[in-house]
Amino acid sequence: MGGRGMREVDMEADSAIRLAALSARAAAGAGPLLALVAACGVWAATQGGAAAAAPYALIACATVLTALGATRQVARELQRLRRIGARLRAGADAMPDGLAVFDSADRLVFFNARYPDHLLPSMRGQLRIGRRFEEILRAALADGPIYHPDMGEDFPAERVALRDRQQSEHEQQLVDGRWLRIRESRTPDGTRVLLTQDITEERRRADELRLLAAAVEQVGDPVEITAADHGFTYVNRAFETSTGWSRAEALGRQPQEILASGMHSAKFFADILATVESGATWQGTIVIATEG
Repeated sequence: MGGRGMREVDMEADSAIRLAALSARAAAGAGPLLALVAACGVWAATQGGAAAAAPYALIACATVLTALGATRQVARELQRLRRIGARLRAGADAMPDGLAVFDSADRLVFFNARYPDHLLPSMRGQLRIGRRFEEILRAALADGPIYHPDMGEDFPAERVALRDRQQSEHEQQLVDGRWLRIRESRTPDGTRVLLTQDITEERRRADELRLLAAAVEQVGDPVEITAADHGFTYVNRAFETSTGWSRAEALGRQPQEILASGMHSAKFFADILATVESGATWQGTIVIATEG
């Protein structure tokens, strides 16, 4: 049976056990009272006949009905709690992140549908309600590596040590190349809440941006990027070389403040900005004044 199935079975069994225990408790509570009422009824019958025993019979019936009512009330309350639990499980399963909850002894007590998807098959197969995190990890490592070699040979031990912190966040690469962001926090009663997020695509885009930035930095032509207010947010090295303005001096300033040489009117720069704001591409020649 899979981990998800075991989780559901454990929760259903827990609800059933609680219902049985509460029902038995209600019946046990009524037992001594019924015995006393029955004894009084027998004594009344011997003294005054059936008419004298009738009130005690009514009391006995009322006691039984009260016990049955309490049992039904308990059953309704448990049904309500089970509906709330089902909604909470559905909400957890709808999360894009993996979610796992461990008790104060670091034993797994819950995980959502996404959590196993973020694990390697070797670790996924070790998920069992009631197993400690370190036990799951070591059993999975016995089947082969989990973390990418770039994480280092000591990373499994570091991963376990991270769980001693009140809160932690780190990124780890799995042996299959995927990247995960792990967030963990501990509640006041010692429960550990673990969130996993697949950031493989995020890391890929970040790598591409770094490569693009390195390429732009090395090109021979000036490259500038401006914000919505037209202030420079980036200039490359060629810009610094061509204008004599350093990056620190240029950032935050508008093009006409730096590039104006007196050879162009204010309308010239206004037309450039209007063209760019419309989504079109402006092409032309600007005569600039270099710093100094």
